[in-house]
Amino acid sequence: MDRKIKNWTDYVNPRNLALLRACNIQYKHALSYYKKQKWKEARKEYQNFIKMNLIDYDAFYQLGTCCFELGKMEIGNLKKQKHKMSPSKAKEIREYFDDCIKNLKKAGELEPKNLLLKEELEDKKKVIKKLKKKHRGAV
Repeated sequence: MDRKIKNWTDYVNPRNLALLRACNIQYKHALSYYKKQKWKEARKEYQNFIKMNLIDYDAFYQLGTCCFELGKMEIGNLKKQKHKMSPSKAKEIREYFDDCIKNLKKAGELEPKNLLLKEELEDKKKVIKKLKKKHRGAV
């Protein structure tokens, strides 16, 4: 399926009916994992969804949240196990946080008047900055 939802008129185009069905199914899977806080599974489903639907604010917002939670979870796991952060683990965590910011920014582009999103983006940037500082630049 080569078609993608690229603008709001694509939602009402009859030729996109199969695509819209596929999007709906994919989004329901992603949202189900998201609500259960199964961040890895939700992230994967949202990544698949946004390949089909390029303009869904909620999907980008929720994908950003998944990435943020995964980064925090990985840091928490290292603390619990009292392991030193390996370079590969630090890279993985950095990628989660970078993806968080990228997806929240995309959500902000899709909903530019959403002041709460702008606030949340700034809050998450501050938390990530603190985590990076706390872990001496490893993240």
